[in-house]
Amino acid sequence: MNLYRKCECGIKYVTGYPDEEERHRIRHEEYLNGPQLSVLTTGEIITLIDEYTIIRVSDESAKEIRSAAAKLALAAYYCTQMYPTGYDGSTGHKLIVYAILHNKHAIGYSLIGETRRSWYLRWIGQGKAELISNMANLEKRVVIARLWIAKNYRKKGLARRLIEVVAKTENQETRNMTYQLPFTSAGSCLIQSLVPNTWYGDGDPFDLQDILERRP
Repeated sequence: MNLYRKCECGIKYVTGYPDEEERHRIRHEEYLNGPQLSVLTTGEIITLIDEYTIIRVSDESAKEIRSAAAKLALAAYYCTQMYPTGYDGSTGHKLIVYAILHNKHAIGYSLIGETRRSWYLRWIGQGKAELISNMANLEKRVVIARLWIAKNYRKKGLARRLIEVVAKTENQETRNMTYQLPFTSAGSCLIQSLVPNTWYGDGDPFDLQDILERRP
C-alpha cells in the first residue's frame, strides 16, 4: 500500500515509489545538513566562526556562485514554505546572501536587502510587541529578509552570530537593522534576544498581526 506523506523537511511524497523515495531522501539530507555546494567555497570569504566559514554573495559574485546561493535559498524554502524563496541568483535587486559553510555543505544563510518602510516596535512580552508609532519609518534600512540554519546545526548560536557578522560587515548595528516579519517561533525568540527593547520590523498589517499585542 502506497502512502502519501509530508515530512518535517517540508517534502510531500508517496512512499513505495523509488523516484519519490529518492527525492525525499535528498531533500531530507539537505534539511538536516544543508545542501552540498562546494562552489561556494570559492566565494568571498568574510570571516570564520569556529570551524565554519562565512561567505558573502552579491551582484558582483560570479554567476555560478549566485546560482549555488539560489539553490541554498531553495533548500531553506522547502522547510519554510509559508515564506517566499526570496532569492533566485539574478542581479539588480540589491540582495545579498551570507552563507555558512561547513566543509562542502552550506548549513545556513541569511538574505539581506533594503527597505524604505520599517515599523518601530517595542517588545512587551515573550513574542509580543507594540507599535511605538502608527506611522512607518521611511528611511532606507538594511533588512534581514531570511534566516535559516540546517536542523543538525541549530542550537549552536550560529543564527545570532551570523546576524552579528552581517551587521559588522554592512557597517550596521543590530538594533538599527530591520527584521522581516512574520517570524517563526524560533525566529521571534532569536530577534527578541538580539534586540531586547526597541526594534524595527518590516511587513504589511497581515504580517504584523501575530506579533502585536491585542489591547482589550
